[in-house]
Amino acid sequence: MAEKTKAKAEAEKAEKAESGGKKPTKAAKKSIDTWKKKKWFSILAPKEFSQKPVGETPAEKPANILGRVIKVNLFDLTAQRQKRHITVYFRADGVQGTTVSTILAGHDIHPSHLARVIRRRSSKMEVVQTLASSDNRNVRVKTVVVSARKIEGRKRTAVRNIVSETVLRSTKGKPFDQIIQELIFGVTASDVFKNAKAIAPVKRAEIVKSFLLEDSKK
Repeated sequence: MAEKTKAKAEAEKAEKAESGGKKPTKAAKKSIDTWKKKKWFSILAPKEFSQKPVGETPAEKPANILGRVIKVNLFDLTAQRQKRHITVYFRADGVQGTTVSTILAGHDIHPSHLARVIRRRSSKMEVVQTLASSDNRNVRVKTVVVSARKIEGRKRTAVRNIVSETVLRSTKGKPFDQIIQELIFGVTASDVFKNAKAIAPVKRAEIVKSFLLEDSKK
């Protein structure tokens, strides 16, 4: 019993030293105990990015990790400098041991990338739409088109219509993984630019944001 009391006293002394000489409160002790229970899990990018390690996250148990979203600069994954304005989002969807697998959950581009081409005498047209993939996932997409000069209202409406039709047509019948890759890497934006340019003097077309709707998988 004496040995047990001595060990307890030494433990309290150590905790007091760590806290700068002050005795830890019950809340602090609870926080320390909770943190000690957590393990570190390694996060891997989806298969589209060769399952590269993208970070670590702490958790008490694997179930607490599922659904977490991790953001990564596309340059860090591809080493392509022209992609450094793009951020991709991964969602944790599985845990094996201490390794977390993820799926692509969307992307966005840095506002300054598009701001450079928007001038006083230009028109900016935005289209937001929800797309359904062939594997029963829904993705919300925001497309922006910037004209080389100011265009009239009728043509702005026509551009928005062609943007909506082009994005819908270019993604129809495709699985989510393919849709999101084409949105991120500019395939869909190229189709939009080509079709919108036939209506008005378009300077830039960008898919500025996409994200997987959480409850879309059935």
